[in-house]
Amino acid sequence: GDYAQALTTFNQALDQKPFDAQTNYYAGNAALKLGKLETAAYHYKLAWQANPGLADVKDALTTTYLRMGKPDQALDFLERDAELTAKVKDPRELKRIGNRRYTSQAEEAMFLNRARDRVRVAEPYEKLGDLDNARVYYEQAVKMGPKDPAVLIPAASFYARIGLRQRAGDLFEQVYKVDPHADGLAAAMDKAGMKVTWQ
Repeated sequence: GDYAQALTTFNQALDQKPFDAQTNYYAGNAALKLGKLETAAYHYKLAWQANPGLADVKDALTTTYLRMGKPDQALDFLERDAELTAKVKDPRELKRIGNRRYTSQAEEAMFLNRARDRVRVAEPYEKLGDLDNARVYYEQAVKMGPKDPAVLIPAASFYARIGLRQRAGDLFEQVYKVDPHADGLAAAMDKAGMKVTWQ
């Protein structure tokens, strides 16, 4: 596609609504495709500030920082985001209150993805070789999302990679009990060289 024209179009739209999360996200994507990493990071930060519940924005900003050679900035962002989501209370109770209009979609997304945000922090730590911090965040994720395969599978895979096969097996079993057909479970177990030994 014509990413330069797309970026121009998104910037024109942002002249009218400068803090629109989706438009900033798309502008960041266009800038990233053009290799304009600083511009991409700028737009992704604005998108995150407008709606901190968008997982794609968090992933894009983290990836951009890493491509810029700024792993510390990526980890700092992810840790701040995880701290923010930890403070969010479950807003779904507001849906149950009478005739009141529900407007807390961003907070709901942040609350529901708290555990996945911890995985998002753990993964770069693991890639950078900081296994202690990776383990801390994987454990936080497992505690917050004990029935979420998108949390349990990466944590189990991590433990298999670092040689803690019993812990990996326990987590894979936890996933299997929640959803034996969970996306990625069979592939992760195969990669870890583990077989189903429970039923």
